[in-house]
Amino acid sequence: MVLGILIAFGVVALLVVLLVMLVGEILKGIVEALFATDREASSLTEAVTIVGLGVAASLSAVGIGSVGLAAWWVPLALWLVGFSIVRHRAPLKETPAQRVAREATERKQAEQDEKRAAARKVVAERKRVDSFTKDGLALLERANSAVDSVRATEAARDGWLGKPTDFDFSADVALISEALLQARRIEKVVGAPRRSLTPARTTSPCCAMPRRW
Repeated sequence: MVLGILIAFGVVALLVVLLVMLVGEILKGIVEALFATDREASSLTEAVTIVGLGVAASLSAVGIGSVGLAAWWVPLALWLVGFSIVRHRAPLKETPAQRVAREATERKQAEQDEKRAAARKVVAERKRVDSFTKDGLALLERANSAVDSVRATEAARDGWLGKPTDFDFSADVALISEALLQARRIEKVVGAPRRSLTPARTTSPCCAMPRRW
């Protein structure tokens, strides 16, 4: 008899636990469907809109209930529907796997951008060398260093040399740069005919035959 009671009690307890779990899953589904827990947090504008609609729905429900109508729940139901619509418009939350994939993509993109930047830098440096030659670039570097040295002196900082515009040598550096470019252009123009006029070392068939005396 006691064993039968214990078995029955165990079965009832098991059924209660299963029922509670079922109700919990149902409530969880309702909450997830209504509040969209898989979405990002609402923005400030959306939050203000939800709160404003909630206050209006509550006041409407109180007003409908005060006149004795049984439809006081309709404004609240409409508010829940509107709340759910607003929440479902928010973007989905990023899963850990998606975050790892995104970070990997960003790292790969950053590496590619760095390589492209390095390649562009190399190409730009080659163009500068081709335009000015290494000696010309060294001359420009010395000119810029001289300008920086003048600007860094105590006399320049204290204003003994006049206004900063009085010792602005950017125009002079630009003239040097233009002169170097012009000289390089002339060098290329003069050097091209020389290369084209260089005699080719070819031997004609007649010259290749030995002479017979």
